Amino acid sequence: MAGVDTGRALMHAALRDRVLLPPEVTHGLEPAGGERAVWQCLPLDVPDTRLPAVISNHTGLSINTVHGYLRRLRVRYRSDEAAIYAGWKLGVITANTRTQPPDRQPPPPLPAPAPRPAAQATATAATATATATATAMKVSGRQHKVLTLLTVEGMSLTEAAAHLKVRPMSVRAHERSCLRRAEVTTLRALTHRSLSMRLLDPLDAGDRDPGAVPGDAEAVWRCLPADVPDGKLVTRIARMTGLSEPRVLECLDLLRATGLTDPQLIAVGWHRKILTALPAEPTGAGPVITQQPRPGPPARPDGSRLDPLLLLPGTPPEPGGGLPPWGKRAVAGRELDFVRISASTCRLFLARIPATRWGPVIGLPEVREALLLTRAEPRPARRGQAARLVRPGADVALPAPDARTGPGGRYWAVGPQAPLWEQRDLAWLLEHSTLPMPALTGGTAR
Repeated sequence: MAGVDTGRALMHAALRDRVLLPPEVTHGLEPAGGERAVWQCLPLDVPDTRLPAVISNHTGLSINTVHGYLRRLRVRYRSDEAAIYAGWKLGVITANTRTQPPDRQPPPPLPAPAPRPAAQATATAATATATATATAMKVSGRQHKVLTLLTVEGMSLTEAAAHLKVRPMSVRAHERSCLRRAEVTTLRALTHRSLSMRLLDPLDAGDRDPGAVPGDAEAVWRCLPADVPDGKLVTRIARMTGLSEPRVLECLDLLRATGLTDPQLIAVGWHRKILTALPAEPTGAGPVITQQPRPGPPARPDGSRLDPLLLLPGTPPEPGGGLPPWGKRAVAGRELDFVRISASTCRLFLARIPATRWGPVIGLPEVREALLLTRAEPRPARRGQAARLVRPGADVALPAPDARTGPGGRYWAVGPQAPLWEQRDLAWLLEHSTLPMPALTGGTAR
């Protein structure tokens, strides 16, 4: 209901909207500059594993300094939520404190792949290549070895420890360090991120390859890198694909039947080009892959990308000049309805809907989401499992068609010259999200 994912951001939103009564400001303590800056960043709505890195990027403090201040706050107040409440009481945190992390520029394009060593290359050369790559990605040689064993090799912690002749706790420590560096929380998402960084090689599964799979199973395969706990994976994939949870389980059982672990399936999907090296996402949507990175959208003269979130499966059309027919702003529920959807689901949605039926799409890089514009009309549901309608009466800023403008650099992925989205194409998002996503019929991709 609050539109946030963490308890920290929920506490701040509840105090800001007076769902909980804000405390009277006492100014009883004046924290130091660094501690105050970290304290003000506590409401940021990012996963706990990413919070120190985001605070470090936002404040300019070193990661060790941020960890130290966070530790002191958590010892003093026992929980982040209690620290946020205390921050309100002391005037450190106010209703104007931001909950979204600062916008980041899209990552630079990946370098050209290094030539693979010939089959006759010695083991020493191969080891040197892996060590050089790991060093370039700021991962030690031992961490690279542990990463390889746990992902592409499919070993458990105990098996990897026995192979390296160390204690399982040491392997676990290296795994956690890699997770922190990649800013993810699961081994599945870490595998996908490592493949996109060229830290791991794709896996040719040989006899264990699942072979040809039906379309539903391929859609599930594409969503496998989602950065959610294993217990929530089925629900997340169901929401991303529109399949029912029993069907998702059937597809996962089909993919895992050959004995491949989930990280290995991701590496095999990379080898088979079912997944692609798109910019990594904290939500880990994990869309489609190629061993060679797909060329990104063309850059403008100022270096910005036409589609920094890569929402479109192909090259985006050149933007047109002039204002959209609604002007620079529109009121939700009066002139237009705005369907809010995650960037990952938007990619999958646009890849399955013919380009001839695309409606206007606004990219929101600041929250890695997108807005689909449709007619304002009564609908039986205002929130589905895969998307939600922006509340009626909300004033939505619209970017200019020929430039990235507005908060967070929002932009038109599909311009306002396209006809508004039709109800039949959005119905599965807002009403029938338990049914399969509409099939790709008719039209050609732009």
